[in-house]
Amino acid sequence: YAVYLRRQEADIAALRRDERIAIPPDFDYAALSGLSIEVRQKLERHRPATLAQAARIDGVTPAALTLILARLNRPPRRTPARAAIMPTTPSAPLARPVAGPEDFADVFGVSRETLKRLALFAERLRAWQKAVNLVSPETLGEIWHRHFADSAQLLTLAPDVDATWLDLGAGAGFPGLVVAILMAERGTGRVHLVESRARRCAFLREVARATGAPVEVHQTRIEALAESASLPPFAVVTARALAPLDRLLGLAAPFFSETTMGLFPKGRTADDEIAAARGPWRFQCETRPSLTDSEGRIIVIRHLEKRGAR
Repeated sequence: YAVYLRRQEADIAALRRDERIAIPPDFDYAALSGLSIEVRQKLERHRPATLAQAARIDGVTPAALTLILARLNRPPRRTPARAAIMPTTPSAPLARPVAGPEDFADVFGVSRETLKRLALFAERLRAWQKAVNLVSPETLGEIWHRHFADSAQLLTLAPDVDATWLDLGAGAGFPGLVVAILMAERGTGRVHLVESRARRCAFLREVARATGAPVEVHQTRIEALAESASLPPFAVVTARALAPLDRLLGLAAPFFSETTMGLFPKGRTADDEIAAARGPWRFQCETRPSLTDSEGRIIVIRHLEKRGAR
């Protein structure tokens, strides 16, 4: 044990020298795989501003502080973020549907390994669809366009590939699980999938295990999750085909901060839904054309606030 003790003493001495180092308020403790769930929840709840403050939290060990310090000292990733996915982002629907892996790679610029993960996702989806109604049966022949490409386009609108996302009503994993699979090769981001139905959660967990996607599956109702105190701050909140925008914003609002972005794919009724939502809500809004649906729009929401809440 002498070697271990000397190493731990050296770690403690180094931490004392570095205890003034600041910890960003949006630091992603979930990305530190060596932290126990209990320690991670305490750090996320207290959000210490410095290593010294973290050290004073009950249960936070020198080993945990060393993990945090190593992440803080890690040099910035040199891999391109948005340029890596769709180097020249189309501003209008694609000229032809994404028929399979090769088309998907041409549009989104992903690696062979990511294509293999998505192909595995498609295989599992077809197998489970025989027993569980995961997607509309008529879309099974268009998985790469209607589900994979439709989901992947959202990542081109996000400000940071290393961000933490929340997918409300994740269903069969669109868009959240696809976003997570693409994140796996480009950053340290993580996607939280919220789904109340047990069989769909089982499917999501199986695909996540098979593909190594960085996700956390929450089998609960959205309203119940909103009451949890152990959630990280979310950079992006998304949902596909969940509810009209005014009701959707009510579900999403508890997870918004001043910097959170909402990405909500909608169809031809997008403008009408925005107008209806402005009654009960204040927000900044822009729309982007969908790459996969000539009549579709992606509604981008920022600075969401309930009217009369001030």
